[in-house]
This record gives sequence, C-alpha cells and structure tokens, in this order.
Amino acid sequence: QVFLGDPMPPANACLDPAFLDGLHALSASGLHWEFACQPCALPHVATVCGKFPGMQFVLDHIGHNAGGEDLDTWSDDIREVAKHENVVCKLGAIEEWEVADPLPYLRCALEAFGVDRVLYESNWFVSAAFGEPYDKTFSHVVQALESLGWDTEEHLEK
Repeated sequence: QVFLGDPMPPANACLDPAFLDGLHALSASGLHWEFACQPCALPHVATVCGKFPGMQFVLDHIGHNAGGEDLDTWSDDIREVAKHENVVCKLGAIEEWEVADPLPYLRCALEAFGVDRVLYESNWFVSAAFGEPYDKTFSHVVQALESLGWDTEEHLEK
C-alpha cells in the first residue's frame, strides 16, 4: 500500500481493520509488505509492524516521502520503527525527501537499522524526472557509510 496521494490518506490509514485483515492474509501466505509513506505515518507503521512480529516489512524511501526539514521528529520516529526486527529500510528516493542535506537522514537510518537491515534503492525513473543523475543517491549512501566509518569490508561483513 502506498500511503501517499492526492488527497493524502490519513496518517493512521494503516491501522484500518480492513488493511490489517489484508496483512493477516499476506502473513499467512508468507508474503511481505512494503510501506511507502510520509513521516507523519511512521508512528502508526511502527504500531502495525509490532502487531505482526512474524511478518517481514520493508520501509521505502526511509519513510520520508515529502517530509521536509524534520530531522528531529523523523529521527525519533524512525528509531521506533527500527526497534522492530521484522522491518528493513530502503535507502533511496532522496529527490523526494525535500531536504537540503540528505546525509543526516541516511546516517540516522543506517544507525537505527544497521547494515544488515538496509537496502539500496535507485528510484531511477523518478530521479530522472527530477533531473537527478542515476548515481546521485548511491553516492550519498556511500558518503553516509564513510562518515560512520562503515565503508570497510570488515564492518560490512559483521
């Protein structure tokens, strides 16, 4: 479910009983779910992920679609989501975050989830529409890893 659009769904849309029933069906089939949402939905995403500890969830775009400059609030919320071991986080779609400097956000997501629970995503067609080069997000991810001292094989193999 993409919890984005015009008009935006309520931040707590993922708590709707019909949606939760759908997650139960997916879980029973051994399938995962990917959340694409704005930061205001993260507390609710954390609640849902806690209700399904045996189900795998993926948080797209670090949960920061059109979030703007909200590092303090977002970082608290992303840490709550990351407490659930059944969630992995996609690092990408920087062009949609609406932030001047994505590195603090990437570092926070990396620290919250660790290298074992993050994925790189290119978001290539959206990047192209924004006029961004294909490798810009990857370069930012590498910079974030380097700034944390996590760019060595020794660290990445842990």
